[in-house]
Amino acid sequence: MKIPQLTVGAAALSKALRSLKAAKPSVGQAIFREEDGRLVIELGGTAVTVPATGEWLGRVHLNGKWLLSAVSSIPKTGKLALSHSDGRLRIGTITVTATWQDIAPATTIVMPVNPSLTDFLCLPLAFSAAEIESCGLTALVADAQVQRRRLEDRAAHVLEDFGVRPSEVSELMETGLRRLIPPAWRRPA
Repeated sequence: MKIPQLTVGAAALSKALRSLKAAKPSVGQAIFREEDGRLVIELGGTAVTVPATGEWLGRVHLNGKWLLSAVSSIPKTGKLALSHSDGRLRIGTITVTATWQDIAPATTIVMPVNPSLTDFLCLPLAFSAAEIESCGLTALVADAQVQRRRLEDRAAHVLEDFGVRPSEVSELMETGLRRLIPPAWRRPA
């Protein structure tokens, strides 16, 4: 297999990563992919792009916290080669553990700049687990679901004296979330 490699302008990459960091995205997995001659970097539903040349037929998943902490280490001048091999993403001379995904799914989930708990809870109602995972949002959705269970437990405790069962609280939450799915995420029936 040919090693995936892209060349980008260091200044453009540095600027894009600073912009991504400034957006303060929810941290999960970062994803590097190529689309129409541009490197697309996604993190927590926020994406930035950089003009790129080369061959990159897939996605690279890496730790989003690492990416945000490495922004200041990225050179700001010249050209940078990005490549992936042996479980490592190389950005110039910097390397980090990363996972290569050969088949780049067509799914792109467009998230708000500062997604809410509700946004993350609506994701599994609108997208498959594979689509959510391909966008690096699985851990964030899992955290949101833990928060949802806590909220449902509190609500059920408050309402138990009125004969409301925990399963009814859960059904009510599900119904409300279905109403809140953003129109852009809805699929034709």
